[in-house]
Amino acid sequence: MVISDFKWRIWLTLLFAFAFITMLLQGIIYFEATFTAPEGGAMVIFFTVSVLWMLLYEMRTKIISVVFEDSVLYVKNWFGFGKEKQYPLEKITGYHTSALNSKLGDYKVIYIISEDKKIAKISEFYHSNFQEIETYVSSNLINLGKIHTGIISEFRDSFQ
Repeated sequence: MVISDFKWRIWLTLLFAFAFITMLLQGIIYFEATFTAPEGGAMVIFFTVSVLWMLLYEMRTKIISVVFEDSVLYVKNWFGFGKEKQYPLEKITGYHTSALNSKLGDYKVIYIISEDKKIAKISEFYHSNFQEIETYVSSNLINLGKIHTGIISEFRDSFQ
């Protein structure tokens, strides 16, 4: 059995998300009262919605808890607090790998695929035992190759 563990910085992300959402809401209230031009208010609202969308997308799809147990994969999103989904390993098509670049370094990502859908995104950035998970996945699932990911594919994935 392999159980994912979060890195300590995940909890900082949760704290940052809460603080950021609070500041954005306060900013909207403040700017709504001071903007005289509709374009200014529209910019603030557009920026706020865009940032919230991406922040929530990260928390929903990448900051996940995964458990590989015998012949089943269990996935919980939202920091591991979301509803648990079960996927029998025999119904999983395989996995793709990718590399994401950031200012803090390059990180590997494993995309678990079932019926042409990404059912789990396991990131080295968020999981402290990524190497253990990667070893388990590579020995129990079919490698479907490396894929290129970027801002456009991330945006497209956010609607799935």
